[in-house]
Amino acid sequence: MTKQKRVIAALVLPVLLMALFTVMASAVDTDLIISDFEPESASLALWSAGDNVRSVNSGAFTPGGGAEYNCLEAAGYDVTVNLARSIRAEFTSALDLTEYRSVRFNIYALKYANDSLAEYYARVTLFSADGGTTENIVTLRPGRWEDVSVDISTWSGRDQVIRAEISLSVSTNVYGSNHNSFFVDDLRASGKIDRELTARFMFDTYEISGGKAQMTSDELKIDLSEDMTTMLEATVFAPEVDWELGMLRLRLKNESSCELLILHYSTFDTAANSEEKILSVKLEPKPSDGSAVMTDYYLDVGDVTKLSAVKFQFQSGSGSVIIDSLCGISVYRRENVQTCGSIATCKVGDDLMSVRFTGEVQRDEALANQNGRIEIYSLPSGGDIDISSLDSLEPIASSPMTTKFDLTIKPEPDSILRSRFVVVSRHTDGSAYFIALPRYIDNPERFAASSSAVSSGKKGVAVSDISRLGDLGADITIIETSADELYSGTGATEKFTYGGASYYFRNDETRRLGLMISAARGSGADVLIRLTGFDGFSGGSLAEHSYSFDDAPAGDRYLAAAAAYIAEKWCAGGDVSGVILGMGLNFYDRGDGFKNLTELAASDAEDIRAVAFELMSVNSSAKVYASVTDMYSVTLAAGTSEIGLEQYLDALARETSREGDFRYGIAVESFYRLDNGGELVSTKDAQRIISRLGTRKAETDLIFTDSRFDFPKITLGEMCEYMFENYYRAVIDDRIDAYIVVVYGGDRLDGIADYIKGLDSPDSLTLSGGALAMLGIGSWNEVITNFDAKKLPVKRDYTADAVYELPGGTKGSYAYYRFTTPGDTLGFGVGPYCTNVASPTGASAIVAVLDRAAYGGDGGAERMGIQTRFDYPDDYTLTPVVAVTLRVGSVQTASGASADADITDEESVGGVDEIPLRLTFTAGNDRIISDSAVKAGEWTTIYVDVGSFDCAKNIDGIRISVGAENVGYAKLSVRDIVGYSRDFADESIESVVADARAKRRSPEVAAGYSTYLWMAGGLLVAVATVMTVVLLSKKKDSEDED
Repeated sequence: MTKQKRVIAALVLPVLLMALFTVMASAVDTDLIISDFEPESASLALWSAGDNVRSVNSGAFTPGGGAEYNCLEAAGYDVTVNLARSIRAEFTSALDLTEYRSVRFNIYALKYANDSLAEYYARVTLFSADGGTTENIVTLRPGRWEDVSVDISTWSGRDQVIRAEISLSVSTNVYGSNHNSFFVDDLRASGKIDRELTARFMFDTYEISGGKAQMTSDELKIDLSEDMTTMLEATVFAPEVDWELGMLRLRLKNESSCELLILHYSTFDTAANSEEKILSVKLEPKPSDGSAVMTDYYLDVGDVTKLSAVKFQFQSGSGSVIIDSLCGISVYRRENVQTCGSIATCKVGDDLMSVRFTGEVQRDEALANQNGRIEIYSLPSGGDIDISSLDSLEPIASSPMTTKFDLTIKPEPDSILRSRFVVVSRHTDGSAYFIALPRYIDNPERFAASSSAVSSGKKGVAVSDISRLGDLGADITIIETSADELYSGTGATEKFTYGGASYYFRNDETRRLGLMISAARGSGADVLIRLTGFDGFSGGSLAEHSYSFDDAPAGDRYLAAAAAYIAEKWCAGGDVSGVILGMGLNFYDRGDGFKNLTELAASDAEDIRAVAFELMSVNSSAKVYASVTDMYSVTLAAGTSEIGLEQYLDALARETSREGDFRYGIAVESFYRLDNGGELVSTKDAQRIISRLGTRKAETDLIFTDSRFDFPKITLGEMCEYMFENYYRAVIDDRIDAYIVVVYGGDRLDGIADYIKGLDSPDSLTLSGGALAMLGIGSWNEVITNFDAKKLPVKRDYTADAVYELPGGTKGSYAYYRFTTPGDTLGFGVGPYCTNVASPTGASAIVAVLDRAAYGGDGGAERMGIQTRFDYPDDYTLTPVVAVTLRVGSVQTASGASADADITDEESVGGVDEIPLRLTFTAGNDRIISDSAVKAGEWTTIYVDVGSFDCAKNIDGIRISVGAENVGYAKLSVRDIVGYSRDFADESIESVVADARAKRRSPEVAAGYSTYLWMAGGLLVAVATVMTVVLLSKKKDSEDED
């Protein structure tokens, strides 16, 4: 039973026992009474006579004529005295006694009158549901109440006890008949285990000799004896887990002169409860300055789950030893594969069809195999390779033996990216030896036709309402999907061919992703897609498609196919900058579970490589991040499935570099923990995290996500501390790609939205004052190395009033957008909660369908709208007054109109009269925002003066949105967007705008265009001069005639 199940069972146990037995505190208030044999106890009915017992009776008895007790009488038959008498209880429901060390009871044996030297033995046997038993036999003194117990502390069946048997035997040389009756009272589970201590030390009680010890929930302090060896012995409560724990980690601070620790330990892997085994540990001596530090010692005791007892033997010395924790940890172990050379490079050629191998064969191997050959094989990814399996395969290349090789092969083009290449030395007798381990290509990015880079912004925001990304100033966000959401469900599907097999993706899910990605990108945020649920995934159940034998994909390729689909659909154009794989990979109990760290790391390395190769082969800048928790080192000895990063990342690095290194990142994810259970890391530990991947040569990218803000008891001060410190450090540290605040609770987001927005606002340092106070410091320089406030990005929001009439003083106008061509939206696309944007025939406008349920369910949308981003910024100070003519029709308070609603320009009003409207003009990190309201169903022109803002010189996007608080569905129509100039008339403003645009796009073109304009202007001046001269000449002639 897993730890989680045991905890649940322990919580339910008292309720069950209340129904079956009388549950009460005994003299020791931590004992659990199973049967107290009081007259009203329901447990009496569970007991029955066993061997040689006539009946069991409960009531008030006076054993031996003494005091009266409410107990159980086992009335024996008057048969041969040496025959055992027994009674048994069958429990209606299995008892979970995990939290107790022993089962105890009181027994009273009547004396055998014919032999005063007779010996009496009590046997207690417990039976578990899995068929296991445990028992104890003790010697009794008759004629008195005796306490008998059986130790269950290390019995694996103690969580499912279904039966108990108690028997009495009399050993005598005076044979005869006797009833041998006995009495039993107070059957109970005793010695409740202190789980807080066992979780930290694997034991909660101990015996010490030669010194003194004091145990608290935080440490075990041992004062050593200067005259003799100090010995501490304890029974171990080993974690009961479904995975291997291959080593003990002893975390210890040596504040003594002792330099040697001898560990004696026992395990349950031999017949006689294991012989004692010994390990010697050299301790770090106490420094001369007395500043001892906690040090980890790793003790190879084999399978920690089989550990039964430990004995720490410290040599004599002065001072103290402080044990911080003792726990079982995961160990990465791989058998060495014998190789006879190495591969230096394995690269795709410029023709994208060939692979070049360079490497060496060891001299001894080359000499021994002079007539042999170097062979190269191409094999699919995944799993270990038995070299004998190559005997039945044809090599894709073969070359005479040499100590240095440089070979170029041409495998199947479609297989290069996903194949492992094996290079062997083939002897003349047919035997083969690995020259090197299997190898993937070194340069998957060589296939990429795109290299769209990720933006430099490091402020991440992941929220349930994607319409808030723009207002919060998100540089990057996370959109999630899963294997089930992509591959399972009902409805139409999209066929995708990958690796020769057909995969079918749900249209509704890929459409949801596409809409959300477009909305996020339009808000200015880069997008990371999180892929989850692929552990143990063996295929979707799609109503419209059942895989046939011929086209059924390999079960382990669903993740790679999803990555290839995402890469092709969204990474190629830069809409998605990367993928986060999983949600905390450093857990054993993912999917179907993993048996050991090596198996887990190998599986994860294969998955990470598959995703990374698919992304990089389409867009060389795309990244994959392996998701891990922020648990660096697990302190607790209890059976937590979480693996500390000090073990997991080291194992992952070894596996990812084992068959050719490649670039990938780590997403360190923080969650609010009521009890840390170990040492956590954050942005301050970037170098420490990267160092755990020290065996890798490729670059490592880091992002940090923070989900602590949804925890209901977190304070505003704590939230500010987390946000500002981690964001500032991410900005300063080039090793960190982003710090992402994750808040999916709408109410929680409302409470901290101003602080999220303020992270990169002009008031950022002022807002962070509360965080400084929480940290007890006066400046960020005290906690962030090389902190420089000048390096913090600054985003500014400006507010512009909206009016409904053209302001005075304008001369000419320029139409930035007139939507007169059917089918052409002129770059406008879906924004938040918009399902479609089109330019229908006859509308002379673009029409957008807005639906609060665009992403499934009635989401808590704040705004719905459309947006466009320019390839080059425009200078709107040339036309400072911007007019937008639009209409909001088909308004409904409820959401959920069809995603395929007809794109028509409708004026129907619905149930809402006035619609909140927002126009947003973006300019790099700055925004100009104008809020207004329009009548539902009416064409309205909104005028906004943006000219007074410096950022208006660099407008790079426009967003038009409606408030969604009372609008569930609507159609937004936009007829045109026109700029009005105060300096230029209609006949010149067009050329002025065109010249400004030309300068932005190409200085050379702009220069040529300007020359053209000057030449045209000069010609006009010349013509005007000639005409003036002619007119003046005519006038003079007329005057002369007069």
